[in-house]
Amino acid sequence: MVQHGTAQRLSDGSIPLTAGKTGTAEVPGQRDNALYVGFGPANSPKIAISVVVENGGFGAESAVPIAHEVYKTYFKKAKKGR
Repeated sequence: MVQHGTAQRLSDGSIPLTAGKTGTAEVPGQRDNALYVGFGPANSPKIAISVVVENGGFGAESAVPIAHEVYKTYFKKAKKGR
């Protein structure tokens, strides 16, 4: 999903290649919950994340941007040696 699917936003070059899957969880009478689970870097994982946005709609539209910010923060700190 990261290279050729709904989570392509994570392949913008600002972070190492990660792997993950978007999803939705239907809520009768409400907007769907948005989901994203992933890990990175894809070839040697150091971080795993799960994002759930209540009534967030599709995972790609609200959960992936949050995951992107978490990854950017993590990899920036890891690069600095923290």
